[in-house]
Amino acid sequence: MGSVCALTIIINLLTPKLTKEEILKNKNDSIQNSINVRKQDSLDAAKNLPVTCYLNLKDVVRKNCKDPESFVEVDHSYERAADGKIEVSLTYRATNSFGAYIQKNLVAKYDENGNTLSIEEN
Repeated sequence: MGSVCALTIIINLLTPKLTKEEILKNKNDSIQNSINVRKQDSLDAAKNLPVTCYLNLKDVVRKNCKDPESFVEVDHSYERAADGKIEVSLTYRATNSFGAYIQKNLVAKYDENGNTLSIEEN
């Protein structure tokens, strides 16, 4: 027990003591780093939003097919306009109620936050 106390005392003596100013500076630096990480996360999310919109559209279409197992993606594209709105195009094949494969092309439009504005069949 005595050696543990001695070791604790030695560690405390060797550890540099910070002034109040240094403690506040470290705390402010930590807060600023946290803010910068949040900003970067927001930028990354905004950059990936078209991909997220495409994946959500694909998932919704597949789940709403007569036979979700028959869903086959043929092609897709997505782009962000200058005003921030996103347009996603999805071409797919799936079976209808009669079991025949049909091909459809959908164009979905989203606002700058990824909220669905419209989904139209071409």
